[in-house]
Amino acid sequence: MKKLWNFIKNCLKRILPPTVHIFHREVQDIQAAMAAREANLSLQIGEVKNELRMQADRLELERRKQETVQGQRLDRLAKLFESANRENLRLFFDAREERRAMDERYAQLAGEMEKLRENQAALEKKLSDAEKRLAEGQSAAEIMRAEENVKLFSSVESVRRAAEEGVRYASESVWAQVFNQTIENSSWLKDKTFSPGRWAVGYAYLYVMYRVLNEIKPKRILELGLGQSTRMIAQYAAAHEDVEHYVVEHDPAWIEFFCRDYSLSPATKIVQLDWDFVPFREADAVRVYKDFGKTFSGEKFDFISIDAPLGGDMKEYARIDVLQLLPDCLADDFVIMMDDINRIAEKRTVERMKEALTENGVPFANGWYWGNKSVTILTSPNNRFLTSL
Repeated sequence: MKKLWNFIKNCLKRILPPTVHIFHREVQDIQAAMAAREANLSLQIGEVKNELRMQADRLELERRKQETVQGQRLDRLAKLFESANRENLRLFFDAREERRAMDERYAQLAGEMEKLRENQAALEKKLSDAEKRLAEGQSAAEIMRAEENVKLFSSVESVRRAAEEGVRYASESVWAQVFNQTIENSSWLKDKTFSPGRWAVGYAYLYVMYRVLNEIKPKRILELGLGQSTRMIAQYAAAHEDVEHYVVEHDPAWIEFFCRDYSLSPATKIVQLDWDFVPFREADAVRVYKDFGKTFSGEKFDFISIDAPLGGDMKEYARIDVLQLLPDCLADDFVIMMDDINRIAEKRTVERMKEALTENGVPFANGWYWGNKSVTILTSPNNRFLTSL
């Protein structure tokens, strides 16, 4: 067949004119070029396919590696979270048990103190009687015994006070641990350097206040006293939208020093009000912020923190400023915290605050916490959980 085809082509070459032969050669050249190009394209396509296949293999390998790494990372995070959660639960239950034990010990010490006071009264009466008998010429030995009893009572009273102080320090240590564990992974509390104690609020106050800010998320905050609590509230106000934070302070020098050391956002405004003294009920002079009622008249707040003005030298009442505004200054959902209610003046002020709320038909829940110092909290009923953290 092939020989026949070659024979026909040779015959055609002889018969056909030269132009046709040339055209035929050009067609063959074109066909050869197209075949070469097609072969080249096939080769290039094969190379591209191989490159794409290699890239796909590399991407698939990388994806699997990333999935493995991410899976391992998620496993580690899950284990860390589970471990931290277990530790937090352990700390919570330990702190609760510690607090229950300290409450029982405190109640026991209070009972013992009451008995000691009764004994002191009895001993003082005996001493007084002995002095009378001495004046009447009776034995001095009995008076000496009475004096020894009084000294013994004083010694027991010193031991009781030392024991109570030890319990308070132990409680403060527990609150410090609970507070530091709680704020460790806070999304908004970045500066965790606090210096609690002495005139500043303690760890119990800082812990409860953090829970209020983090879980209640108040929008309008009034703070009496510039200090450690300000360092926390100011960070909260800076990190959340539509928060207004007012801090009342009497000392311009302290304001300047604080602001030089700590940068405040526009959400925090310091209101400088001088101290003044006013009569209140049976007290002739109670320290207050001058024009406090006028400054904040008509304002409403959902969180009020009270650690000023200075109340340590007040006998009957202390820190009565907010009483001028209750209950009109409170939002429907509110929280009030006051420090130093282990002192009688602050404690009596809290009782007047509770009376004001009750007389005006404002329902509330009340709780207290104690470490080195005692803290009280008054809150609307929907936030009752804050009274037993």
